[in-house]
Amino acid sequence: MSKGSAMPTAYYLLDKHARAASAFWDHSMTCVRPVAVCPVNSQHLIGGRRNRRNRGLRILLPRQRHYDTYWTQYSECVLTERLKGLMEDASITGVEFEPVRVAGSYKPPRYPDPEEVLPPPDQPPSLWELRNVGWGGLVAGSSRISIKERCPGCGRETWEALSDGGIDIDSSAPPHEDIFMLWPMPVSIFVSKRVADLLKKHRITGAVCRPLTDITIKRGDGYAPGKLEYWMSHEAAKAREDAMSLRRERHLPRH
Repeated sequence: MSKGSAMPTAYYLLDKHARAASAFWDHSMTCVRPVAVCPVNSQHLIGGRRNRRNRGLRILLPRQRHYDTYWTQYSECVLTERLKGLMEDASITGVEFEPVRVAGSYKPPRYPDPEEVLPPPDQPPSLWELRNVGWGGLVAGSSRISIKERCPGCGRETWEALSDGGIDIDSSAPPHEDIFMLWPMPVSIFVSKRVADLLKKHRITGAVCRPLTDITIKRGDGYAPGKLEYWMSHEAAKAREDAMSLRRERHLPRH
């Protein structure tokens, strides 16, 4: 495919299957408290994103529901040993794996109270968290997602969709990894066709790959991703911030 040409089905959103039960955080999991408050806006908490954890991932599995992928209430993606092996054998890039502990189980569909937590399975599966370390840069300008506000006190940015549309990727600078993040949507896991084909070939359960052409953004949809360093190492965040600083200016609001 030539540079700059349209790629209607080259990229997908890896998402939870609508009929799959969630894997919830164990009750011992807590979020890291922010380290400071913005000097300009007291509503802006500095030092961590909403679901930044205090420890490695510990989850409650849905009772008698078995999938190749599980998704927590914060959209963290958890994989079985089988799927991890398939990705490694296929040399899928843009991903790291961290071990997950099964702390218990619960009866779907709702999040259990502490006294309702059941013991883990007798032979709990080996599970791994999919850590998205790939990078796709900013969403393309044609996606019509623009910076709504940049706080002068802490640098917090809020973004907003200016019109109905879809998610576009800059075809002149496509992602180099199979799994990657787009800014300002760091929670979403975007994948290449290689990943989508792998999951389809092996009939992976619990997840679905949705073509970007099928995803709709509504005017007024908002995004508050925080800082890059909340989602990756300080060194990686600095390098990517420098690389996209000029492109970011295209998204600044016009006054």
